[in-house]
Amino acid sequence: MRSQLQEASPFGFRMWWRAGDCAEWSPGTRLLVAVDDGESVELEQLSWTTGDGAQFTIGFSSDMASCYGHRHTAHGDVVEVRGEIDDSPDRSVTADSAREYEFDTSIGDEPAGRLRLVLDDGSEASLRSVTWRDRSGNACSAVLRSPSPSGTLDVTELVTEVRASSEHPQMNEFATNLIRGSTAKWLAPFTRATLEFQLSQPITLDRYILTSANDEPRRDPETWTLRGSADGSLWQVLDTRVGQSFPDRHLSRMYRIARSGTYDRYRLNILRNQGAGNIQLESIRFIAAASGFVGYRHRAGQDPVVYRGVRVMRETPRPTRRAERLGDLTVGTGGSRRANARPVFEDSAPAAEITSDGYLYRRNARGAITHTVQREPDGSLLATGKNESVWLDLPLAQWFEQAGTILTWRRLADAGLTLCLLDAAGNPLWRQNSPSSTTTPPPARPHEYGGPTLEPGSRLRRQSLTSPSGSHTLLHHHNGNLVLYCNTTHTPVWMTGTDWLGDSRLDLTSAGDLVLRTSCGAPVWHSGTTNLGVIRLEVRDDGALALLNATETIVWQALGHAPCSTASGLTPPRGAVLRRGQSLHNQSLTSAHRDVVLAHEPGNGIWLYDADGAPAWYAGTATSAGLTLDIDGYLRVLADNGTPLEQLAGPADHLEVESSGEIRLYTEDSTVVWSSLADAEPEESD
Repeated sequence: MRSQLQEASPFGFRMWWRAGDCAEWSPGTRLLVAVDDGESVELEQLSWTTGDGAQFTIGFSSDMASCYGHRHTAHGDVVEVRGEIDDSPDRSVTADSAREYEFDTSIGDEPAGRLRLVLDDGSEASLRSVTWRDRSGNACSAVLRSPSPSGTLDVTELVTEVRASSEHPQMNEFATNLIRGSTAKWLAPFTRATLEFQLSQPITLDRYILTSANDEPRRDPETWTLRGSADGSLWQVLDTRVGQSFPDRHLSRMYRIARSGTYDRYRLNILRNQGAGNIQLESIRFIAAASGFVGYRHRAGQDPVVYRGVRVMRETPRPTRRAERLGDLTVGTGGSRRANARPVFEDSAPAAEITSDGYLYRRNARGAITHTVQREPDGSLLATGKNESVWLDLPLAQWFEQAGTILTWRRLADAGLTLCLLDAAGNPLWRQNSPSSTTTPPPARPHEYGGPTLEPGSRLRRQSLTSPSGSHTLLHHHNGNLVLYCNTTHTPVWMTGTDWLGDSRLDLTSAGDLVLRTSCGAPVWHSGTTNLGVIRLEVRDDGALALLNATETIVWQALGHAPCSTASGLTPPRGAVLRRGQSLHNQSLTSAHRDVVLAHEPGNGIWLYDADGAPAWYAGTATSAGLTLDIDGYLRVLADNGTPLEQLAGPADHLEVESSGEIRLYTEDSTVVWSSLADAEPEESD
């Protein structure tokens, strides 16, 4: 067996486990093991502990053909284990597939050669210590340590800054809660989110731990990627998880890093949750790979001596780059952040050609890569910049893949450098949307905002139409989805399914076609009713969303909703005003000048958008059921069950959306008792 160690191949054992008094053995995870300290180490016994508190002790037969031992779990259970050598042709191991450690060792101040250790028991938990004895009676013990000030492998204490794509400040559910070691949580009011962690020094991670938060299991992450970066520009994929779950609250789950590297920035991109409108986590912990060990070495017949080691990290060679011409695109080959290098596209590329191995990138004037677009495991695209990342959902990514279009970056006067989809003529069809890069659409015809109809030449942008009795509402969401709600059952009954679109608008064209457009004006969905004589769109009390011609004939209607009974006593708000006894639920108000919008959206809360379409004020939570001006004159945010969640101000007689970009609460004599601008101002400290 000596030759196997000299060939640097570990021993692989097929393992079986047996708990308690059970007579039957159950298959266990494969065990890989190798120890080489410059001399042949023919193992007789091996013991180790892992980060989850488990302890293993294994004895090996003289020919290394079998092993037997036990495992003592963190919960106090004792499990018998046995194994047989795996004689399959491929028993090799790499740093990507098992835990492999190499150390430069010393005894006192004298070098003692290289120690190589491979130990993989199939657990997600990290190795903490290991002790072995060989057949010559030599023994050795090592406790792994990390570069953190405390010497522990948990290096979360090195995080100096946490940034999140979104958080929930109204309930103090900030991203910084993730590293505080408490039960306080982080929440983002979206189904996807990015978390970025800056460390005080470069660290090679071995594992990471995610802990579920206190409530609502549907908010738990389900699919994500973990990336690392040494400069904030290039991000290496370290680990990808799909189909994960957290069966209990406050449950911690440990995950092994699939591809190690040394970085001072780590980014967790949560791609999917368990089905809720929000994402939440209680904590994240980072477990470092060992930077060294302390222990002893005891040669047979000699006294034990202090034995130390410093981790030797194998550097991944940097692939060379060369440039080629492929049509009108410059293609750089090599340098992929994936295991198998594939061509990457500089400055522009058809979206369909961006894969998990070939990504789109942009350099700055100094030649450093500052922006990238790459394919995610679920087929969506992830666009990253210096300090941000934006998901381009799968339907949007598929919409990008139309013939003759390319993805590229353009400098726009109102937004700076922005990712755009261009047609063959170079016209933008889509642009990356954010509060700092909203667009101003061309003028539209005025109409009764909040009323039941829309006429040709008119538009909805984060606005609503409500049937005469208030029983049904058509709402254009901020995410691009167009949804018809039944207000008697508080449920959506029809939608376009375009919640991937982002900043957009709904136009009823002068030719009678109902068109949902990107912020650049490119059509994404339409009714197909051009030149059919349409004179209006109407939301009806019976639940029909219909396009009518001059003879009152329906030329198009939304299907999927059977007529329902009309609730009595509904007084829907119209125009710019919310009066006593009225509620804003799945609806919007629009200022007199048609440029400022106050909207409630399920799963998004209550938002005020200014004349440029940028968020100016927010209230409630993502699950809030709306905003109401109660009969007593107090303005209140409603919880998801319809009960008051927060009282904002009052008493007053009506709320009005002002063209100045604020909302005000007035009494009958026009006295202002509250304003959203005053609400947003910080309180003065004593």
